[in-house]
Parts: sequence; C-alpha cells; structure tokens
Amino acid sequence: MDRSPDEPRVPRRRLHLTLLFSLVLCAFSSAPAQQYRFRNYTVDDGLSQLVVQVVFQDRDGFIWIGTQAGLNRYDGHQFDVCSIRDGPASDRISAITQDPAGRIWIGTNGGLSVREGSAFKSYTREDGLLDPQVLSLAADDRGRIWIGTQSGLWRRDDTGFREIGDSAVHALLNDGAGRLWVGTGQGLLRQQGDGPLVPFTAGGLHRKRAIRIARDTRQHVWVLPEDGVRAHKDSQLVSAQTLSDVLEGMPRPIQMPSSATASAPSVSTSTTPNDGGQSQ
Repeated sequence: MDRSPDEPRVPRRRLHLTLLFSLVLCAFSSAPAQQYRFRNYTVDDGLSQLVVQVVFQDRDGFIWIGTQAGLNRYDGHQFDVCSIRDGPASDRISAITQDPAGRIWIGTNGGLSVREGSAFKSYTREDGLLDPQVLSLAADDRGRIWIGTQSGLWRRDDTGFREIGDSAVHALLNDGAGRLWVGTGQGLLRQQGDGPLVPFTAGGLHRKRAIRIARDTRQHVWVLPEDGVRAHKDSQLVSAQTLSDVLEGMPRPIQMPSSATASAPSVSTSTTPNDGGQSQ
C-alpha cells in the first residue's frame, strides 16, 4: 500500500526502540535457559499485509494483528481478515484492546471501532472523538475506554467521550492492579483507581517521553523512554537498562543454514517448547 504525502511516518529511531523493547521483554520475562522457536507468517499464509503495527492477545487466546491494510485475527490455524468494508473505521490499525465485557476495541487513523461478536461500530468526530488519529488504547476495570491520540487523552464511558489531557499519548496500560499508566510526550503518568493522573518519576523518568508500556508475566511494568528500558514492580524500580546495556546483553542470534532463511519480510511468532505458543 502506498503512503499518501500527508500520512505521518513512524520515526526510524522509535521503530528501532520498539523492536528492542520487544526483545528485552522476551529476554527478561523468561527463564534463562528457555529456548524459543520462531515461525514466520506472510501474506502467503493469509496475513493481510506485512507492515504490522500492533499485536494483541484476547482472553480467549486469539491473536489480533493490526496492519496498515486491515485487522487480522489468528486462531492458531488461519487468519480472518477484516477491512474497512467489514466495519472498522479505517484499514490502518494502530491499537487494540479488550474490555471486561469481552468486546474488542480497535484504534485506527480514522477513528475508534468496537467489535462485538461479528458486528462493528465506529466512533469519529461526529460522535465526540475530536481527534480520530488513535495512537493507543486501554480498558479499565469499570469498562471505560481510554484513548491516546496525537492531541491528547480521551475517555469513553456510557455518557460519551471526554477529553482528559492535551499532551500526545503514545502508550496506555491497565496493569491489572487497579492502575492506569499513561505514556505521554512529556513523561509518564499513573492513575490509582479513580484518583487523579499524577507524574510517575521513579527510575529517572521525570519528563521523559514514554513510547511504550507493557506488563510481563511477573507483573513487572516495563516502560520505554528514549534512553533505555525501565521495569517497575509495586512502584519500585527493579531494572534499568540503557540502550548500550540492552544491545550488549542480548543473546547472539543462532546462525541458520542459508536454505532455511526466509527471503522475504514477514511476521514472526515465538513459542517455547512447552507453552502452547501464547505471547503478548
């Protein structure tokens, strides 16, 4: 798919940081001796496009993959593709989350969509979401949907959309312990329950742009600023890695025979020998 001149590009540095962030989560969330096997998926396997922007696993184990050319759901055997013709507000999918009722919410560059069963409903400027360029999503324990956009933070509940803040929100996370984490262009914020959003500065994060936030299986919250990676648990810093630390500490790739090397770009999933292939 060709990019139109007015569509924003993902900065190369941010893309590289995000890839490193994913590798660090794999490395530090697993046992030291754990081995991974990789399988690549391409359009030949049914994926709608190779430019993957977000991957999300729902509570039923389905893998949702957002690309620049549609929404994909993978059931372990095949891809089910939904395009703008099927209901999403746009084919450029940037964020995915699931609310407590099991509905899948999809952020796009043209608005917010929700899938309940096989039906979609979309929300745009006409519905009160004044910035339809969605960058991130999270659902809280009360079923409210938090929406990060280039112009600020929004929240949707039964009464409609409400603007909460006016700084670009690149990342959102409900950590499962009643806390909402908000990664903005001016630093990391955190909300406990229904309390206010307050700056979170532990680990040298004061006023540093938070590009990605994730939670691992040990309940560590990982934050990606532009100068490295931080991990927190119960508000305490438990790991801090600079970019140099990350690069030096990553395991060396296994050299594969040339006949086994894929010749085209693709999507990869990793599984461990005993885990059933689930990853986030």
